[in-house]
Amino acid sequence: MKKGKSMEAEKLLGLIDKHDKEYGKFQRIASKRSKFAEAHAMLLLEELVPDWDNEEDGNYIAEPVSLLLGSEVIQTEQQVIELLRCGVTYDEERDCLVLR
Repeated sequence: MKKGKSMEAEKLLGLIDKHDKEYGKFQRIASKRSKFAEAHAMLLLEELVPDWDNEEDGNYIAEPVSLLLGSEVIQTEQQVIELLRCGVTYDEERDCLVLR
């Protein structure tokens, strides 16, 4: 495990690696929350983290991965796939999820 990352973060990063071929394939989402991938991702995250405030984070869509992406927030592998399909990815340099 990388220094400084929780077990939950490592599990999530493993799921992102496992499903990396789903990245950007928004058309595969059956029940879209929006016709725009970026809006769909934001609405899903808002559902998962209702008290999340993104105003200070610019284009970052999540708190540091070790805080947001534990099992208490993203609860299913399907949610990881859905976020990948919307263009969400992990930025290792900044240790957070970003919408590209």
